[in-house]
Amino acid sequence: MATPHEPPEAPLVGPRLAEARQAKGLTLFDAERGTRIPRRYLEALEADQFSLLPAPVYARGFLRNYARFLGLDENALTAGLTLGETHPSVLPVIRQRRNTNLWAVAGVAFMLGLLLWAILVLRVSNVAEDIWSDITGGDDSPVATPIVVTATPAPSCGQLAGSASLSAEEQRFFDANCATPTPEPPTQAPFRTDCDAIRGTDYESSAEREFFLENCLTPAPG
Repeated sequence: MATPHEPPEAPLVGPRLAEARQAKGLTLFDAERGTRIPRRYLEALEADQFSLLPAPVYARGFLRNYARFLGLDENALTAGLTLGETHPSVLPVIRQRRNTNLWAVAGVAFMLGLLLWAILVLRVSNVAEDIWSDITGGDDSPVATPIVVTATPAPSCGQLAGSASLSAEEQRFFDANCATPTPEPPTQAPFRTDCDAIRGTDYESSAEREFFLENCLTPAPG
């Protein structure tokens, strides 16, 4: 006999749900897809473990939806059924989604704030540099002094000719501008042009033969 402080024993609905599902040849995966109820909650309903379900209003809604899906009388199934308080560690699915979205929004807001802070610091730094430049009158960095290269006058040929030793550059200048070119030897005729030397001998070339016939056969004036 139950004591006054003990709640009345709840009717067992889990076996009826499991038998109805098995009679239709459905698996828990099929039931999850057809009812949109997470599988762990369907297993809790079939095991009469209502403490694993969300708040009583969600648990009763899951039970009615599952009963309609299996073709059972939802009112007869839930008659006299009292759903106790849920386990503190179990939260509704909707609340879990809200918490996830909240953390996502907080992360995005933090990143945007960090980006704006970096932009602000950069702008302040640029403004400070401009103010300091105006105060000091511009850039105080030392200006490099240009190096002036004086062109060395070209030496004269007389100076180079009288010098005992010349550098490589002076030697090139002397050879290009001061050295007297060596005269080429006169070009010799490719054949003999003396008629007496040719007469009575063999021709050394066809050009020599033509020269002899044109110039050496004319009789000398008598």
